[in-house]
Formats: sequence, C-alpha cells, structure tokens
Amino acid sequence: MTPESFASTLLAELRKLDPRARALKTQRGRDRSVVLGIDDEGFQPLLRLSAGSAKFNVMSLFVRYHNGWAPTFQRGTPAALAEQLAGPFQHLWTIPLSMAETFPVEASGG
Repeated sequence: MTPESFASTLLAELRKLDPRARALKTQRGRDRSVVLGIDDEGFQPLLRLSAGSAKFNVMSLFVRYHNGWAPTFQRGTPAALAEQLAGPFQHLWTIPLSMAETFPVEASGG
C-alpha cells in the first residue's frame, strides 16, 4: 500500500467515525510520507503519516509541533489510527478545525 492510499483509507475510516473529518485534506510529504491538514489561508499541516511498512500495512502518526513533527507514539493500520484520531487524539485535528471555522479569513476588498 502506498502512503497516499494508506492516508485515503485512514481518512475514509475516520470520516465514518466522525463526519467532521471531511475537512481534512492530504498532501504528499517528503520521504514517502503524507501530511494531513486543513485549508486555512492555504494548507495548514496538522498530522503526518510516515515510517510505513508495506509488509505489515502500518504507519506512524506524528503531530505538528512548532516547525517540526513530534511523535504521538501511535503506529498502526488505517483503521487502528482512525480509532485513535476519533478518540483520544481527536483534539489534534478538531481544535484547529474549530478555530478555522470560528475565525475564518475574511476576503480583503480592494
């Protein structure tokens, strides 16, 4: 499974668990990784999937922290990571999503 198909499967599973995940987008990262994020003045990265193992169909989940990526110490299949993102790790993407919806960028008139 490619990193992109892994991310697509993960998002499909997460959207079944939490419809708000429809706002999450993917973007190809470096070194066979995929970044999950939202559109807020451009693409805002929130999570990264990397260190994949095709043999076992698992990837590791990282969270954006300052200008880098911090490990969440979660590694699993798309379904297992979706459960974590819909449960204990939900705040990692729902808080930025809520902030973007609460404080939308206003179009500047010229």
